[in-house]
Amino acid sequence: MIRISYIIPCYNCAEFISKTLDDMIAHINLQADEYEIICVDDCSTDDSSVVIQNYGFTHPQVRVVRHESNKRQWGARNTGLQVARGRYIAFGDHDDRLPEFDLKALLDEMDARQLDLLMCDVNFQQEDLSLIQTPGLNKAISEPVSGTDVFEKGYMIEGGMLGVWSSFYRKDYALSLPAFAEHVRVEDADWFMRAIGKAQRVMYKSVSIYNWMFYEDSQSHGMSAEMRADIVRRGFREIDVAGEFRVVSAAAYNYCYEDGIKSIKTATNALWKRYSPMYRHRFMRQLSQQERERVVELNVNSRCNLLFSRPQVALVIMAMTSLICMIIRKK
Repeated sequence: MIRISYIIPCYNCAEFISKTLDDMIAHINLQADEYEIICVDDCSTDDSSVVIQNYGFTHPQVRVVRHESNKRQWGARNTGLQVARGRYIAFGDHDDRLPEFDLKALLDEMDARQLDLLMCDVNFQQEDLSLIQTPGLNKAISEPVSGTDVFEKGYMIEGGMLGVWSSFYRKDYALSLPAFAEHVRVEDADWFMRAIGKAQRVMYKSVSIYNWMFYEDSQSHGMSAEMRADIVRRGFREIDVAGEFRVVSAAAYNYCYEDGIKSIKTATNALWKRYSPMYRHRFMRQLSQQERERVVELNVNSRCNLLFSRPQVALVIMAMTSLICMIIRKK
């Protein structure tokens, strides 16, 4: 019986996927027939699929599924969910790692408590391999509570390292939720907030189950105009999730709404610190007219309000300001 399926989106990772898989297999304390690692190749242009397939010859718990078209990270997670055979689900990324922990004991607890969701901690791991344990919640939840109780009873903390890879999910429950948004980046927060709030039985253990690796050249740390626009869309989606909780939990509504606003502020505030007028123009063009109007309506950044409502005037002002700054620096 397959107890758990790890779902790993893969894109152009031939160089290091074997190391990631070696690390996972070394730290998963289950028999090989009790788990599977589903590597979803999202149309890599290198030999990722070949490397994973060759790895699977000696490790049958490793499977590779290849997309016909690129759907990005969250589309790959949807695919993995659809083909997973485990009772429980865990998510990962192709360049991260697993720490040593007692996975079997956690799954036994999920069985015994009939949990929809078991929330845990994440290690922030830098390239020098130093670790910083980042808690997800502010205290253990030793008896099952509802997802809305997680918000209502003050378990959520500002700045907690929460993400899809910080928890284990009952597969049937995960499949009952709306799918991840596809063809976009950084779109896990809305799915995860919904996964918490709609769960009937949730617990939290202060155990690190994932090493989130920080690489300077990682896709998730770049800040292209396209990614910045996707962060704004993530904020919109979190605000939409907040609306789903409005009548059932004021605390859930407030947390999700404020987190959504924070995402939009994160994406827009930094625009004015170091980016050129042309970059700001590219960012503006990444958003539809309706999305720009929504940013203005939410009023999270007064300068973006000007950029989106009066783009030509704003760009002229920004260009003139940049020119004056250049002249002053030369003097």
